[in-house]
Amino acid sequence: MKEKKSIRILFVESSQSNVESAGKILQKEFPGLSILKTKAKEEFVDSLEKFKPDVIISDYKLMDFSGIEALKLTINHSPRTPFIFLTAPMDEKTAVECMKAGAFHYLTQNEIASLPVIVKEACESVSMKEAIDIAKQELFSNEEKYRLFFENNNNNYLIVDPLNLTIKDANQAVCNYYKYSRK
Repeated sequence: MKEKKSIRILFVESSQSNVESAGKILQKEFPGLSILKTKAKEEFVDSLEKFKPDVIISDYKLMDFSGIEALKLTINHSPRTPFIFLTAPMDEKTAVECMKAGAFHYLTQNEIASLPVIVKEACESVSMKEAIDIAKQELFSNEEKYRLFFENNNNNYLIVDPLNLTIKDANQAVCNYYKYSRK
């Protein structure tokens, strides 16, 4: 059986009962769940930096500021952190606005049972992006090593297109041998 990961969730919510009901549902999927609730703008930014949440779950309408403002602050301060709206049922226009603004997902309170699946997908998405970044860094590093090996080698090396047999690149040794410029 796969071990369930412990995660940190920051709730941006005015209602303590909404946080508690979501927390109970999430606790089943994430036993070591850490939850922090915030409802004020300054408190939210401070929580982003100190709590370092894996996921943010926010209501759309808040007392001190809006969910969209919280999303924009998240994008500025912690762009990799998935942001999920969990709010009272609203019109489709609002849901589209949230998604266009950069939210990972938009759920209504009526859909709260699917919250663990959405949180799991959000965490997996972050892991996937991190793996892609690592692969890109390795690829860049390997390409740089190859480029240095190719360019600085004393042996003559050409890169030839096998379809039309044209020279695509040549190292400096070839240029010196034939007295041609790289162009």
